[in-house]
Order: sequence, then C-alpha cells, then structure tokens
Amino acid sequence: MKKIFYIILLLLSFVSCETKKEHPLSPEFEEVRALMQTDPETALLKLQSLKNSESQKPSDSATQKLSNSATQNLSNLEYSILLAEALYKNYLPQSNFDDVKAIVDYIETETTPNSTLIIPDYLRAKAHYYHAVGLSERENIASACEHYLKALEKMSEIKTLDNEQTRFLYLIYTRLGELFLNENYCDIAIVKFRQALKYARKLNNDNSVAIILKYIGNVYHLTGEVDSALYYFNKSLNTCYNPINNLDVEKNIAQILFKKGEKDSAYILLKNNLDKIEDYAVKYSYYTLLGEFYYHDNKYDSAIYYLKEGLESHYFYTKLNATMRLSAIYDSLNDYEKKAYYDNIISQLFIKNINKNLDKTKLQDIYDKYKNHKNEKEILKNRKRIYVITSMSLVLAFIIIMLIRHKYEHTHKELINTLDSKERAISDYKVKLKRKEQKLSEIKMKAEINIDLEAYHNSAICQKILNRRPTDFTALSESELALLLEAADKNLGNITNRLKDKYPNLKKDDFYYICLLLLNIEKNKFQYLFGKNRKTIWERLNKIKNIMNISDNDDLHIFMKKLLHKI
Repeated sequence: MKKIFYIILLLLSFVSCETKKEHPLSPEFEEVRALMQTDPETALLKLQSLKNSESQKPSDSATQKLSNSATQNLSNLEYSILLAEALYKNYLPQSNFDDVKAIVDYIETETTPNSTLIIPDYLRAKAHYYHAVGLSERENIASACEHYLKALEKMSEIKTLDNEQTRFLYLIYTRLGELFLNENYCDIAIVKFRQALKYARKLNNDNSVAIILKYIGNVYHLTGEVDSALYYFNKSLNTCYNPINNLDVEKNIAQILFKKGEKDSAYILLKNNLDKIEDYAVKYSYYTLLGEFYYHDNKYDSAIYYLKEGLESHYFYTKLNATMRLSAIYDSLNDYEKKAYYDNIISQLFIKNINKNLDKTKLQDIYDKYKNHKNEKEILKNRKRIYVITSMSLVLAFIIIMLIRHKYEHTHKELINTLDSKERAISDYKVKLKRKEQKLSEIKMKAEINIDLEAYHNSAICQKILNRRPTDFTALSESELALLLEAADKNLGNITNRLKDKYPNLKKDDFYYICLLLLNIEKNKFQYLFGKNRKTIWERLNKIKNIMNISDNDDLHIFMKKLLHKI
C-alpha cells in the first residue's frame, strides 16, 4: 500500500505541476492600498512622500526600475500602478504614463517560466487598466479598448475574488461599456453594462448600481427604445441619490419628454437643475441640450445663447453638437458669414479628431480579436480541464484497481488460508475417521471372532497333551504340534495369524509355546513336551515376552489369556 501511496502522490504532483507561485504584494503599500478606496487624496499624498525615499526613489528611466531584484522590481512596479490609480481617483491626469507603459511592455514581453519575478494576475490587470486610462486621456481609443480587454483577461485568471477585485471588475466592465457606447456599438455596450451591473450588485453598492442602470438607459435611448430607456432611468433615480448621476439621468429624461411632445416638462426639468450643477462639464451639456430644444422650437435667440455657452465644453460631442446647431440656425437666418464661421469650427473639430475617428474603426476588429482569443483560451482551458479530469480519473481508476487488487490478494490469501485450514481439518478428519474405521473394523473383527477357550481345551490334541502323565512325557511330534496350532486357530479365532499381524517377529516355534501356555501347562513341563533343557525353554519364553513387550513382573499365562480378547 505504501507503493500505491507514493505513486498517487507522484501522479497528483504531475497533474498540478503548472501551478505558479506568485510573489506577495509589497507590505509597505498596505496602508496606501487601504486608503485608496476610502481616502484617495491621502493615498496620493503618502505615495508622493514615498517618492523621495531611498526604497522608492524612481530611476532615471522606467526600464531601469525593472532591472533590480525580483522583490525590488515588484515594489517599483506596484508603486507606479498605485500612483496611476491615485491620480485617476483624484481626477488628475496620468503624469506617470511612461512608467505605466514601461510596466505594461515589461509584462507583455517577460517570460514567466524563466523569470524570477512572477507578478500577481491582479497587479497585471491593474497595469493594463491604468495604461488604458492614460491612453483614453490621450484619446487613443482603440489602444485603450485593447488594454481594458487585456485587464479583463487577466482578471479571468483569478478564481476567487475579494471585495476590491470585485469592484475592479465592475470598473473594467463600466469603462468598456462607456467606450463602446460612445462609439455607438450599442450591442456590445449593453453586454458590458449588464456584466458591470452584476458586480455592482455583488458589492451591494447602490450608487454603483444606479450609475449602471443609467448607462443601460442610455443604450436604449440611443437605439430609440424610449420606454425601456425611461424604465431604467427611473430605476436609477429610485435606487440611490447621487447628485451628479441624477442630473445626467434627468437630462436624458428631459430629452425623451421633449421628443414625446411634453416640451414644458422638459424645459422645466432642465432649467430647475441648472442652479444645482457645480460640474461645468455637466452644465455645458445642459446648455447645449436647452439650445437644441429652443432650436427645434425655432426660438433662435434663446437657442444661440445656450448653444454658445455649450461651446465652452471640452467634450468633442458636446462641442460638435452645439457648433452644428449654430451653423444650422445661421443658415436658416441667411447669415452665411456666421454659418461659414461655425462650419470652419466643425471642420477643425473633425480634422482634430480624424485620427480618433480612424481609431474607432479598429474597435470592432479589436473586440472580435479579443473574443476569438477568449474563445481560444476557453478551448485551451477546457482541454486542460479535460486533461486534469482525465488524469485524475486515471489516478482514481488506478487507486480503485490497486485497492481492488489489494483486496483481492488479501481475500485470495484469506481464502487460501481458509482452504488450507479446511484441507488440514479434512485431512485430520480423514485420519481420525480412518482410525475410527480401523477401530470399528477391529471391534467388528473381534465381534466376529469366536473365541472358545473351553472348546480349545476339549479338543482331542489338547486333551491328549493334558492327560499325559509325567512318566509318559515325550516330546511332541511335528504332526501333534501342527494339530495343536490347528485346534488353536479353530477355537481361538485364527489366533496364529492375528498374533503374527500384531507381532511380526514371532517365529513358528513361538506359537507352539503360546498354544501350550493357553492350556495352562506348567513351564517346567515344557522341557519334556519339546524335548529341550530347562535353560533353553526359559530363554525361549523370555524371548517371547520381549517380542510382546511383556514386563518381567507379568505372568505369561495371565497375559496370554488377556491377549486373546485384545488382538
């Protein structure tokens, strides 16, 4: 069984050999990471204070930061990503864009199996995410999309998500949804927003849920499904009070109300909210929308006033929309000089954003490439899963087979031992049975043997011998001795043969002595009957006693009489 155990361990280690060991995150940033969610401003200040310390002093180049020991590399890498995160959460431009880009380049080019630095998947995902943020700031939409998707890909490697990682996934899906929505890829945008909604609900964050519900409403608004749009806008408003989110939602509701002919309600909703707006980007979007409403109502003076206010926006679509409406108004008023002025602004906006527009055409290709890559990864993952399952099944099958084999061998051994024991028992029984049979046979033979000592004594030859007077004693002849044996066998159950079986060393002459002993002939008369001297007779009798294992203290006459019924 020990061999089985070691084999199993070997197989399991083989199956799990691809597990990678990541370096733990730098402990000096624990406080910063904790503050990032609750107080990003303080987190940024702490990072900036670390900037001048020896351990975190930036190198002359981003590449040099990644040339030290694995631990130092990870510390430098994490510092740059945390700084980008802190800048992002404080609504500041990404001043360390080059550092983040260098980290992303390093991540994409380093070979993990041979590298001393194994970067956690979560940190890889954050690097791609904040690089995408920097690219978005530089209006490189296609590349930003690519890195958002890579961030998503890295997060898919994490099996168990903590609260921070769940929120991070919410952010990725939200940014992707915004990106695709802005470029009118509504079918992709709605998928991303619904994913973001799932993670927002996991976080139990009503504010995040409200924001995503607004975005879903925006998708339906853009596709012309105004009833669905209103449903999600109202749901967003009822979920959580967030001034910025609510202002954006109510602006969209005002648009729908205006299109449905409820113009007064639309005007009132926008104008009532204008005084509440502190964010100029939101205020400019309100101005532009009010200008649109007045434009459609042919109230050109009011339209021009609000549209010119909207021109102050830094957002391309807000500014473009305001400019196009002003051009149309002056065209209607036959003021071609002003129309030409705004047409020129429109041209400049398009020229400025031509690269961005060209970039947009890549989005579908990038997303398709991501989906194909994801599908390929899923196929590889499924293959790996099948391999693992197959390997584990083989291991399990091997274990079962070995256990069955072990049990069979144990059972077989027990069976053999049982059979051996039974065979021994049977053998012993056969021996005992044979003995019993022999004993029964002997008993049966004894029962069948007719021993009649009296008849033997009364036989003619025995009477002849018994009736001899001392003076008549002469040695018995061969014929008389033969008659004596015949009479003994006839009346004493074939005694000579039985004695011969029991005592094979007895001679023929010994039987003559035994027959005379059974007649109670005194030993001193044996010398006359056999014609031999006393010494010879006594030696012969002693020899018979030895053959029959008769002790010297036992009387030979008595022994022979007892022997008749024993043999």
